Amino acid sequence: MSKDVTDLHKRKNSPFCRSDFIENYHFVRLNLRTDRRYRWGQRELVVPVYQVLKITLLKIGYATLMTTHRLKSVLMASIFAAGAFGAAVSQANTLEAILKVGEEKTAAAKQSQAKIDRLAEEARDLLTDYKTVMKQVDGLKVYNARLQRQIANQERRIADIDESIDEVTVIQRQMMPLVIRMIDGLEQFIELDVPFLMDERRGRVEFLRTNVDRSDITVAEKFRQVLEAYNIELGYGRGVDTYSDTIEVNGVTRDVDFLRIGRVSLVYQTTDGEESGVWNAESKSWDSLPSGDYAAAIRKGVRIAKKQATIDLLNMPVAAPEAN
Repeated sequence: MSKDVTDLHKRKNSPFCRSDFIENYHFVRLNLRTDRRYRWGQRELVVPVYQVLKITLLKIGYATLMTTHRLKSVLMASIFAAGAFGAAVSQANTLEAILKVGEEKTAAAKQSQAKIDRLAEEARDLLTDYKTVMKQVDGLKVYNARLQRQIANQERRIADIDESIDEVTVIQRQMMPLVIRMIDGLEQFIELDVPFLMDERRGRVEFLRTNVDRSDITVAEKFRQVLEAYNIELGYGRGVDTYSDTIEVNGVTRDVDFLRIGRVSLVYQTTDGEESGVWNAESKSWDSLPSGDYAAAIRKGVRIAKKQATIDLLNMPVAAPEAN
């Protein structure tokens, strides 16, 4: 026991042997000089009072230290737990904040992407509209260029018409003499021509002379009628025609069928087929034809003219051209 006390007393580094430890726990050193006696089996141990006091103080200090250590451990554990809880709470709050910021960024990104998509769609629509408008513009440019040419042509025609209007009085004064001269020329031509359809042709000339003096017919219409008569006379020179009429043969009026081959030949044949003749342009009279030579050809020509037979070669009397 003495050795244990002495060992504890020699532990200079132990906090139980320092006077500040005793002072910290409000212990007061006792200056007692009375010794204490202890029995150890059959032996009796005498321990000084201050040693007993030191041992008691050491025991009390050790118990206090252990209690303090436990309190410190509990306190530290509580502190660590509180810190961990606070850290967990703080971390949870931080994670929530991070997640919230992430959600806000995601929502903002979604809105931005929707806006980008909308703007892209609008841009595509605008581009399509632009291309369509440009095609229309190109078409309008071509159309306008063509209209410009047409307008220029119309302006030239307007200028010509204006010039003609300015000269219309002179033209009208000159048109009537021209129409009269053309009618006179047509009448003279008919009288000198081969004598076919004379009543019809002379009636046409008489109609034109009557219209010349009419005030309700314009000069342009009178001129058109004269040109139409000339065109009809021109058509007589082309093609084959036949018609029925009367003619004096040897002082006797006979019904005959005329066959006209352009203006080259004009022949007739009586309805009974006994007599045939041809117009002589030099003598301005009718010449008789041998019935055996041309009778069949004339009958065939009449049938061809009436479209009762197919076109074929005909042996017809034709006047020989005059030598210069």
